[in-house]
Amino acid sequence: MKLLLRLLPLVFALTALARAGTDDDFAAVKRADQRRIVATIAGDARQLGDLLSDALLYAQADGRLQSKAQLLAAVRSNTVHYLAVKPSELQFQAVAAGAVTMTGHADIEIEYGGRTGHLLIHFLAVWRNESGQWRLLAYQSGPLPGGAADGNPR
Repeated sequence: MKLLLRLLPLVFALTALARAGTDDDFAAVKRADQRRIVATIAGDARQLGDLLSDALLYAQADGRLQSKAQLLAAVRSNTVHYLAVKPSELQFQAVAAGAVTMTGHADIEIEYGGRTGHLLIHFLAVWRNESGQWRLLAYQSGPLPGGAADGNPR
């Protein structure tokens, strides 16, 4: 929650510099996020690394804050195996030239410690166009209010 509060000024500042985003930008970000999900499920840290900004701040739903290196190390360790990620209610907003926010919900099926479970989250993702490629700059997620989750790895 504290990270979300720290990210909000960034989002508001970017909004002040906003330009109208194109449908092409939103479609490109959606494709990049789909590739991120596929790489995460496959445990492909190399592919995932190409989609993450070197300045990444990634806040997990359980409150852990990770850098790009920490997130990729976690994917390589395969401690938590993502079996499926089903995003929904996606919304996109251009907040500056080359910056797009994506919000939505996700139903995530995981395997952790020999058991499977579901995480139901909402998220805010900030994508930045870096030298012609959309990369994830910041991500904050949290449990959906009232959403039942039967597996929350810590």
